[in-house]
Amino acid sequence: MKKIILLLILLIGLISNIDAQWTPSNGPYGGEIHSLAINPIDSTVIAGTWAGGIFLSTDNGSNWKYSGLTNCCISSIAVSPDGKSIFAVSPAIVTGIFRSTDNGVSWQSVNNGLTNLYVTSIVISPDGSKIIAGTGFQGNGGGIFLSTNNGLSWIAKNNGLTNNQINSLAISPDGTMIFAATNNGVFLSTDNGSNWTAKNNGLSISLINSLAISPVGSLILAATNIGIFRSTNFGTNWQLKDSVVNTQVNALTFTPDGKKILAGTWYGRGIYLSTDQGINWNRVNNGFTDVDSIPPCVFTFAINPAGNIFFTGTQGLGIYRSDSSTINWTSSNNGLTNLQMEAFAFSPTDANIFSGSVSQGIFYLMTME
Repeated sequence: MKKIILLLILLIGLISNIDAQWTPSNGPYGGEIHSLAINPIDSTVIAGTWAGGIFLSTDNGSNWKYSGLTNCCISSIAVSPDGKSIFAVSPAIVTGIFRSTDNGVSWQSVNNGLTNLYVTSIVISPDGSKIIAGTGFQGNGGGIFLSTNNGLSWIAKNNGLTNNQINSLAISPDGTMIFAATNNGVFLSTDNGSNWTAKNNGLSISLINSLAISPVGSLILAATNIGIFRSTNFGTNWQLKDSVVNTQVNALTFTPDGKKILAGTWYGRGIYLSTDQGINWNRVNNGFTDVDSIPPCVFTFAINPAGNIFFTGTQGLGIYRSDSSTINWTSSNNGLTNLQMEAFAFSPTDANIFSGSVSQGIFYLMTME
C-alpha cells in the first residue's frame, strides 16, 4: 500500500503545473552522472558518467556530444581558470587522471608520477598554478598528489597524513590552504601539500563525508554521519552543533555571500538552515510531499549565483525549489523522468541549471528571469 501511495504522489508531482519546466537533454541517456563542470571561458558544459565516459554540450544542454574516455568512471572534473585545460579522474575500470587541452576533442592520460590510479577527486587552485588530486576507492587509498606543470607530472604529497583514503578536497578562497576529508578526520596543508597537519581537535568521529568553506572569513563545516561539526578557525577546533546531532549529513553549502548555510541529511530529517554562521540550525521542510510524514533524504544542493533561489536533489522525490527568503519547497519535476538527483551545476553566464540523475542522464532547466 505504501508503494502505491508513493507512486501516486510521484505521478501527481509530475503532472502538476509549476513555473519552470525541466527538459531532458539530448544525451547522454542512461548511466549515472557523477560530475559536472563548466568551462569559465566559453560555457561548455562537461558531464562525467560512471563507466560511460565524457559528454560535452555547447548549447546549454540542448544537445550533447560524446567526448571520449569510454569505460572510465568519471568521479570528478576540474577546469583551469583560463579554460584551456580540462581534467577528469576515474577511480574504477580504466583509472587515473586524464587531460584535454582542446576543449574535450581529445584526451590524454597524464599519470606520470602517480603511484595510485584510484583517483577520486581533483581541484585546481584559484590562480591555476596548482592541481591537487585525491586517491582512494574502496579502501585502495594512495593519498594526495600535486602537479605544478598542468598535469604533466605528479608528486606524492602525503607527509603527515595518517590515512590515505581521500574522500574529498577543498581549497580556501585565497588558495593558501588545502583541506582533505579522509577516513581519519580532516587534514590541512598550508605549503602546497608538502606537509599535512591533522585538524581533529573536537571531532568525535573519524569519517568525514564532505567539507564546506565559507566564501568569507575562517568558517569551515564538516559533514559526518553523526551531524555537523563547526570550526571558526580553519579547523583548529571543532564543535558538534547540538541542533543537528545523531544525523547523517551528506551535503553542505553556503550562499555566495556566506550568510546562509544549507545542510542535507539522511533518514528522514530533511533540510536544515542556519542564518548565524552555523551556530544554530532549524529544519526547513515546509512544502515537501511527505510520505508517512517523513521528508525525503537529501543528496545535494545548488544555489543560483544571485543566492536567492535554492534547489535540492532528493532520493525518490526528485528536485525541489525554494525562494531563499521564505524557504517553502515546491516540486520542480515537470519533464523529469528520473527522480533521484545526484548533482547540480549552474551555468556562469546564464540562468540555466543542469542536473545529473541516476540512470536517466542529464536534464536542464531554463529558468524564467
